[in-house]
Amino acid sequence: EVSAAMVANPVGEVIDPRSGHLYGAPGRTPVNADVYRDLPHAAAKLNTTIGAVLTDAPVTTAQAQRLAMTAHDGIARAVRPAHSPLDGDTIFALSTAQEPAEVDMIQLCAAAADVVEEAIVTAVTAALTDFADRALDTAIAAAMNSHTSMATKLLSDESTRDVFLTVVYELLKKDAGAELLSSAR
Repeated sequence: EVSAAMVANPVGEVIDPRSGHLYGAPGRTPVNADVYRDLPHAAAKLNTTIGAVLTDAPVTTAQAQRLAMTAHDGIARAVRPAHSPLDGDTIFALSTAQEPAEVDMIQLCAAAADVVEEAIVTAVTAALTDFADRALDTAIAAAMNSHTSMATKLLSDESTRDVFLTVVYELLKKDAGAELLSSAR
């Protein structure tokens, strides 16, 4: 099983301004492209797309690094342009398995890119207007709504949850999201 939790604040666009379609979900109902083009777009300064790929696959450290690297393909599918010089895009890979074992890395890496793309679409479409009123656990669970067993494992194990939340908190704090996160904690 593979899941992803992502926070999306990229320099690039997640919506095609010509058609109104989400790059990561072109089959969904588009937004009104004319209205979208007329919205004010803030200047890029402290932007990033950050998150984690979570799996129960028994991967080694090197395989986890490869999993995190290939998960960036999901960013490239959902954001245009992706990985700009002004973005701090980062994806971590975490496994709940205790010991490494044989695993199909081709299938696992493809799934990682797919769930990152899906998690970015979920983050964008479910953007909260008042993030401080929602717990960070709710945002993670929403991003992983189709993978409830993985979300339950991540959020029910106190040490895993604390490590994950601390990593996300510290990285977002660096990108000027501290005021949102401190009020959400």
